[in-house]
Amino acid sequence: MANTPANPEDAFLREVDEEYRRSQLANLWKRFGTLAIAALILALAGLAGWLFWQDRQEKAAGEAGAALTRAIEQLEVGDGARARPHAHRSEIAERRAERRLSVRRADDGARDGDRRRNDFTYE
Repeated sequence: MANTPANPEDAFLREVDEEYRRSQLANLWKRFGTLAIAALILALAGLAGWLFWQDRQEKAAGEAGAALTRAIEQLEVGDGARARPHAHRSEIAERRAERRLSVRRADDGARDGDRRRNDFTYE
């Protein structure tokens, strides 16, 4: 059983206050609900894109590592001609990684205003 206030005016004021809050919340939802849903969808899409990118980076690194392992195994056996294509793939992946790292360093240096770091980025 609900607590009934001693004064009926208090019950009336409480009810009016609850109704006022409810109407404020409904107006807020009408005004910004679509924007909130759009922001949520955009944030989820961004997260999905970032996770996809991370997964592709890990797969590419795994493939480069496997190519390098195959090249090393071929060299250990003494078959340098068969090791060359694997090593070449590994070199391409390494150059791409170095390029990404140098661009990232340049961006960091540009933000920090550190010219010395930018001078030695693209060697």
